[in-house]
Amino acid sequence: MTADLILDWDDRPDADTRLTPEVYASFDAPAVDEDPDTYEEDADASDEDRPDTLGVSTARRDGRLLGWVWVYRDPENSDIARAQAAYVPREAARYHGEADPAYAPEEFDVIARLYERAADEVRAIGLRALRFSGGDTRPEGHAATLLHATAEPGDSRIWSVRPATWEHPDDLPVLAELVSSTSEAPPYTTISTSTPTASIAAILVDDHAYINVGEGIQHDKAEPAELAALFAALITRLRDALPDITELEVFEFEDDAVRAALPLAGLHLDAQHTNYEVDLTPH
Repeated sequence: MTADLILDWDDRPDADTRLTPEVYASFDAPAVDEDPDTYEEDADASDEDRPDTLGVSTARRDGRLLGWVWVYRDPENSDIARAQAAYVPREAARYHGEADPAYAPEEFDVIARLYERAADEVRAIGLRALRFSGGDTRPEGHAATLLHATAEPGDSRIWSVRPATWEHPDDLPVLAELVSSTSEAPPYTTISTSTPTASIAAILVDDHAYINVGEGIQHDKAEPAELAALFAALITRLRDALPDITELEVFEFEDDAVRAALPLAGLHLDAQHTNYEVDLTPH
């Protein structure tokens, strides 16, 4: 699948900003200033605290950018490198306000190859470890397995449910004064359900609904069962009134009540955000 994938490594200190015009071109976005001599000066002026770039690994097919990994020195430990990966089709969809595409085998392969190349280059530099993070069932988790990385679960999770096949759980409390509403703020539509003590709002993008717990949920120490009933009311509305919405995805973190409520409402855990470390020292 990746036989025709071309991997490159750019170890210039401004490699990440030099890649910017190609990134925008890969998004079919308006061109940006393509004079590489201005990048480092502009980056220094806009972000004096930006970590030191060690390099960028890139993946191209037929000359077109498919993904990249930015590698930088850990600001708190000079013996460690950190890395962040991006897959062009996913980033392009986000740039244009579209739903994330489904995870395809190619994305898993590309991200793994990029991290593998980054690890090789960081090892050659002489650093002792490469750190990155991502969902344990997502491309980063796949890359971590191939690189024999150690894993430490983080604080956030992704939950999901398909309204069309979801069944209302038994024994959830009946909510008093339940209110549902819809608001338009192009390019998004937001639907919400609320009671006097809690509210949940989901953003609709194409055929998906998304909830960021930190932004879309308000509650004053609500019990998990109450929040589960409110989630159930939202899913019921999606199923009955918006059948084109095929999936609800919830990004959850640092809220124990919501974390307990989601499985009670019939959502299942899709991915656990995890911190990975690849040991690069000789054995």
